[in-house]
Amino acid sequence: MYHINASINSNVIEASRVIGVKTATAVGTGAVYPVKFDGEYLTEDQVWEGPPHGSEWAYAQAKRGMLAHLHTY
Repeated sequence: MYHINASINSNVIEASRVIGVKTATAVGTGAVYPVKFDGEYLTEDQVWEGPPHGSEWAYAQAKRGMLAHLHTY
């Protein structure tokens, strides 16, 4: 799950960079949020405040990696 999603994210971001895309919209998922926020209203800044739920850990980490990758550009 991690490898497939991380590869998709990286390939899309890198291809976008190469062809000169100036603005992109990244679609994430609630899976990236820490368990402690379960059932509460979520804000983007809470993504990094703890580990995601274990059942979606690999997928969530791939999406978190996408966010980190986007911030480098």
